Amino acid sequence: MVDPIAAGMSGGAGSNSKNSNGVRTTFKDWAEAFSAYRAPLIVAVLAAFLLSSIDQVLDLYRLHLETDAASVRGALALASIVALSLGLLAVSDVARGDVGGARNMARDFLPALIGALPLAGLALGHYYVANPETLGDFGAESYLGPNRQLVQVCALAFATAAVIFALVFWRVAAIREKFARPFRTWGRWTWAAIGVLLWVGPLLAFYNSPVHLPQQLGTIPILALFFLVLAATAAMMTRLRDLTHVPVLGIFVCVALLWASTGSNDNHRVRTLPNDEQRSVTRTKDLTTAFYEWQDARKDAIKAYADKGKRFPVYFVAAEGGGMYAAQHTAAFLARIQDACPDFARHIFMISGVSGGSVGASVFAGLQKTFETKAPSETCNAGDGKPGPLEQRVREIFAHDLLSPLAAAALFPDFLQRFLPLPIERFDRARALEFAFEDAWADTVKENPGWLAQSYFGTWSAEGNTPALVFNTTRVETGQRVVIAPFHTIENASQMGHIRDIRLSLEKGEGLATSTTAMLSARFSWVTPAGWLPSVTANHLRSRRPGGGLTEASIKRLTERKLRIVDGGYFENSGVETAEDMRALVKERYPDLPLDLRLVIIASHPAVAETGQSFSEILSPFRGLNAARMQRGQMAQMRATSGDCGARHSVNGVPQSLQNCLEFGPYVPPLGWVLSPASRSWIDGEIGSADACKDLDAKANSDDIDGFLSMAQQNKYVACHLVRQLSPN
Repeated sequence: MVDPIAAGMSGGAGSNSKNSNGVRTTFKDWAEAFSAYRAPLIVAVLAAFLLSSIDQVLDLYRLHLETDAASVRGALALASIVALSLGLLAVSDVARGDVGGARNMARDFLPALIGALPLAGLALGHYYVANPETLGDFGAESYLGPNRQLVQVCALAFATAAVIFALVFWRVAAIREKFARPFRTWGRWTWAAIGVLLWVGPLLAFYNSPVHLPQQLGTIPILALFFLVLAATAAMMTRLRDLTHVPVLGIFVCVALLWASTGSNDNHRVRTLPNDEQRSVTRTKDLTTAFYEWQDARKDAIKAYADKGKRFPVYFVAAEGGGMYAAQHTAAFLARIQDACPDFARHIFMISGVSGGSVGASVFAGLQKTFETKAPSETCNAGDGKPGPLEQRVREIFAHDLLSPLAAAALFPDFLQRFLPLPIERFDRARALEFAFEDAWADTVKENPGWLAQSYFGTWSAEGNTPALVFNTTRVETGQRVVIAPFHTIENASQMGHIRDIRLSLEKGEGLATSTTAMLSARFSWVTPAGWLPSVTANHLRSRRPGGGLTEASIKRLTERKLRIVDGGYFENSGVETAEDMRALVKERYPDLPLDLRLVIIASHPAVAETGQSFSEILSPFRGLNAARMQRGQMAQMRATSGDCGARHSVNGVPQSLQNCLEFGPYVPPLGWVLSPASRSWIDGEIGSADACKDLDAKANSDDIDGFLSMAQQNKYVACHLVRQLSPN
């Protein structure tokens, strides 16, 4: 007779054992699936992150919704993401190999989930774009207008598409398996050949058309193509490992690390111009000599000011870094004043630029040189608030897409360079950005299409009215400033904090294109790489020691060292240090000249916010370094002004420094190389214009003295102050 209690206990134990085995089997199924699909899964997660979290990508979504032409590119971007999702699904099914056992939910569902991740990232990105909290006081309604509802609909549609994609392709797993099975019989040489072909096609296309083809495609399709090729290549290498038992992917990674450790394949040598005749014109002029010649060429205008009891205003301009938004801010502000006061550029001795500020400064200088008025004018026109001819050209130039050529070069030619033992300089992604900049200029300013491609050392002369472009970079090895100027600063190096002159690294007769010098100041955060030149040239060593003292072996050893150059913002992001150093040197050398040396700062004021607290153990040192870098630029501005926007440091009621700011709230324009029309419009609205003078005059004629002083110190009245200074009557 069977004991019912014992039987029940035995049955319960059997049931628990069966449940335990089921859990272990399910866990094993998912572990095997994650292992088999790890390559496309990692790529899909990375793609979803970039599509949902990067400010520059989010601004591309706004761009795709704002013009008819952009809508076509938006449709192409959406099609590319759908193709990426389907491609990731196919790669997961085809290249995973055989993991043994019967089909199960893990193997059926995980590829469908991998394919749905890019669509989910697209949905989340559009949600962030339409979210009012991401724009703060600026407001999603005013920023996106009627397109906000469209963005919300897109976000919901993409989220729905991601869910449907995952569910549908999970349910048709049997059909997917039938499709994928024949491809798994291919041999190792077939897989290797396919891996090579996947890279050769895009490489040749972008190599032959580094600017126009990427711009026609757009950044998001280029990203989608890269992720698809990367996932397919990684999966195929995993498949080759299964077939040959050779860790192919690991070998490629080790090879890339080997070349990187030796530096043998560094293809980021700064592009130079051979036989630059323009450089020889300015090679003997130092800063103070150049300034004296510059003011001497204006002696009649200086006398005219003196006859009216005023000093001739001379501006030292500092233009802060910040990618495309800083470039447009700098160029648009200067162009707006130039349109109002045709004599403005004649009063600017130099512009000290950093990163995007350098790019904007070069655009303004080129436009001024191309369209300058021959006869000086003391008449300023406050205007009606509409953009003048130079400002309109600025808007057209920065409506171009500089990001997609950079992305194409970075993700294909320059990415492949990491696995090659010898450098191919044309694969350098920094050159693609320079070429895109030159193309944007040439497409807009057909009156002088070669300005940016021409010699930088020919951009300035003491007799001309084009400001001297002084670009700030940072030396990687020492952290010191490396200054690019049309006059040499070697003799003034110790007085300016031991700066280094770029001429020390240029051979005799060797020059630089204007686009190269501007973009050399804008090499930041891996997107654009550190450029390099010889640390010092043999010609310079021999000229500095004409009597000998150095053997040929010593010269060879010294010239083989590299000077690596990165963004000037690593040292100080405002450009104020260099502008103030040069202004102080000129003041000290020529204290009796009837000149009024003033500083104009073009900068941004980010909202004060605590950095994220996640991963603090790992990321706190990097966050601290970046915050300290930003603080150094703000300290330089505060020493020159009070740190606020508007007019500061007045002497006898005359402002000695002016600061035109972009006032950031929770919304900050993307740090990249393309801007949506809404972002560009926001920047134009923040600059201020001279037509505000009438409001200032009305307040001055009232009894509200405090209100007048407060208004006079606002950012939008900087233009008004400049117009008044340039109108001696």
